[in-house]
Amino acid sequence: MVEFEKQYPCIDSDLPEVHATSPLPLDFKNYKLIKVVLRPSVFRKRVGSFKAIFKTPKKEKSFYFKFNIDANIDVFKAKRKLYNDKILSDNDYEKVSVKIDKLPSKVITCSMPKKLMTKNYISANSILTMNRFEYKKDLLRGDKVRSYIRDGMLVIETEATLISDGDIGEVVKIKVDNGKVFKAKLISKYQAIILE
Repeated sequence: MVEFEKQYPCIDSDLPEVHATSPLPLDFKNYKLIKVVLRPSVFRKRVGSFKAIFKTPKKEKSFYFKFNIDANIDVFKAKRKLYNDKILSDNDYEKVSVKIDKLPSKVITCSMPKKLMTKNYISANSILTMNRFEYKKDLLRGDKVRSYIRDGMLVIETEATLISDGDIGEVVKIKVDNGKVFKAKLISKYQAIILE
């Protein structure tokens, strides 16, 4: 159960039923659990198997177990159609509870990350998955910034257009009014320092 809780902190479940796939040794109660090995796909199944590695009085030994879990996970569903390059807001999705065996891969669970932007069209009532989104940068291609270049003691200010998306603190390419392209470090949502 601990492994499922690591994967889904918001899991709602009773303890899973666990059974060994073969008879356990008579002195099994003296074995110490070292780790549990689960394949990633197991975290979206009600019934599955896993390997557990134990320390015995003489060596390490592996045993295989089957489990059955009845669990619900909090996920997010689109309230309406979401089009390409839509910046996600709280009004675009709602939290719903879904059976563990109905989860798609890369599902967003428990809490919605901030600054997500759709990569493609998402239909209404679709369960939201991370592969449908990318993180929105602080500034997007085409945004205007005031750019500064230092020439000795002189600082020249000019307006520039971003050629690529970027976050504050990143180095991006910008184009100044005369058409020249420079690398610049974004220092705020409105300013950049030209590095060349």
